[in-house]
Order: sequence, then C-alpha cells, then structure tokens
Amino acid sequence: MDDSKNSRKGLSPFVVAIPAIILIAMLKLWPALFSIIASFYEYSFVPGAIERTYVGLENYNSLFAFENFSNLARNTFVLTLLPAV
Repeated sequence: MDDSKNSRKGLSPFVVAIPAIILIAMLKLWPALFSIIASFYEYSFVPGAIERTYVGLENYNSLFAFENFSNLARNTFVLTLLPAV
C-alpha cells in the first residue's frame, strides 16, 4: 500500500505539468508547422479574400537562386543566435 502512495507522489508534478507542456507545444509547434506548410503555397491577397496556389518547391528554388542568399542566411543565423548569447 505504501509503494502505491509513494509512486503517486513522485508522479504528481509531471501530471500537473501536462497541461503546460501541451500548451507550450501548441504555441511553439503549430506556428512552425504552419510556416512549413505555407512555404509550399503562393499567396495572393485580393480585396475580400486570400487566394493561395500550390507551387511546391518553386519558392525554395527562387530563394536559393537569389544572388545574396548566403549573406541573408548568415545574417539571419547571427541575428537568431545573438539574443541567445
């Protein structure tokens, strides 16, 4: 009987943290997944509606073909790490 009581005490902090973990996952993972999915579409903002067209990897091809891509990637990498340091 005492073993089950001890195992419940050891598990309770994790059980209490589950809603917070789910909330954080939703707030972090959903925008990331949406961004990845949205990157395969071309959006056209017309008055009263948003139209999207599937373009596949065309957005990535044009990104990597951009002449200053290496500078942009380096700057993004530096500006992303700078606040973390």
